[in-house]
Amino acid sequence: MDINFVSRKLLYDDIIRRGSLLTDDKGKKYYLKEGYFDTEAFKTISKFKPPHTAHILDYSRNYLLSEYVEGTFLNGAVLPEQELYPMLVKICEAISELHRIGIIHLDIKPSDFVIDSNGQVIIKDFESVRSIPNGFPVEVWFNGTDSYSPPEQYNVIYVDGRADVYSFGQTVDTLNRRYDPGLYKVIKNCTAELPWERYQSIEDVKADLISICKRKFRSIIK
Repeated sequence: MDINFVSRKLLYDDIIRRGSLLTDDKGKKYYLKEGYFDTEAFKTISKFKPPHTAHILDYSRNYLLSEYVEGTFLNGAVLPEQELYPMLVKICEAISELHRIGIIHLDIKPSDFVIDSNGQVIIKDFESVRSIPNGFPVEVWFNGTDSYSPPEQYNVIYVDGRADVYSFGQTVDTLNRRYDPGLYKVIKNCTAELPWERYQSIEDVKADLISICKRKFRSIIK
């Protein structure tokens, strides 16, 4: 597939306003989306290629072309505890990879993750990502998802990685269908209304999840 040709040919096609799944003559799938994007963030993701993210193949201020990851989507999943905790740790790792290269996601929710054929958690949605040079907060206009985005994302103020921590907490709450009380503290500490009352990094969340998992299942997570 000529990626540049496809991207530009379909750029103004109404169908890609909601996202378009493309397939080339070899059966390989791609995802094309129109919008208004942070190209610096895409440039960084393309450069570092975090292991737990779908590959960005082509982009501009107005469109994004990425690989389509085959697998099981997390939205709607009901996982037993023995699978849920390791999965949450993997999600933390995926988010942490973005934060380490100066990217915040700003739209973390179950439907943004897919479990590929190797059992790895892959982030597939980058429509709201922003670059945070040197870790400094950035100003955003709300562009996340209701019920998953933190209060500060609605108020046109500066946000940082703690916005993703909040959204991760809401994601945990959604996936915690069996209402495991062990996750209550994690969810509460992720979703505090004020950023400075939350976990201060996704790595802090991951550490607590691993600690809980070791107590509950011993050797599942080392």
